[in-house]
Amino acid sequence: MSISQQFNPIHLLRVFDSKTYVERIDLIFWAAVGAASWVLLWHLAALARIWFLERGTGAFTHLESHKGPNYVAWLSLPSIVVVLLFWLGYRTNLDGLVAPADAYDIQVLSERGAWAFTYPTGKLSRVDLVVPVARPVRLIMSSKDAIHGLSIPELRLQQLAIPGRYSTIWFNIPSQRSLSTRCTEGCDARTNTEPKVVAVDESHFDAWLATNQRLASAAPVK
Repeated sequence: MSISQQFNPIHLLRVFDSKTYVERIDLIFWAAVGAASWVLLWHLAALARIWFLERGTGAFTHLESHKGPNYVAWLSLPSIVVVLLFWLGYRTNLDGLVAPADAYDIQVLSERGAWAFTYPTGKLSRVDLVVPVARPVRLIMSSKDAIHGLSIPELRLQQLAIPGRYSTIWFNIPSQRSLSTRCTEGCDARTNTEPKVVAVDESHFDAWLATNQRLASAAPVK
């Protein structure tokens, strides 16, 4: 790949879009941390130069006389970085909100911190959220009593279940694994449950749907 292709904005945007949701979230986070660190170091270096090298020699007058180019650099570069990060974050957030048309829908109901998952076949699970691998899954969430929050940290996802309303999140787990969840809102230590998200292959998933038993030995552990 040529240098011109590596720094082509359209090519870089395509590379960014080809990454998974988790990879994009992590990339934006570390880019923001890096940009903030760079700006901080830039300011510290400028202050150090003024304090140690030009103290008492008209440093501020010197900087004032060159304020045109300095102002352009100090304002334009951070602005470009902020706008770029905002645009990438907006695109990623929009992709995270809109599920694919072929997503597998699972109804999620919360009550006093306990979660119930109802599948299109009518199967009800109150223990684990079992999903097929390599297939988009959409959770349609609501609550019976109060606002409750469900987070899947490894997927960088969090959503609220609100009484009288529906909220959604979606994800696609590419391989068989077991993921932990966390309660983030309205947690009750006495009744709160933190179900596992268990991704299994299509055959195990279909077999699990056909039974009334919890999938145990067949559930892979990361």
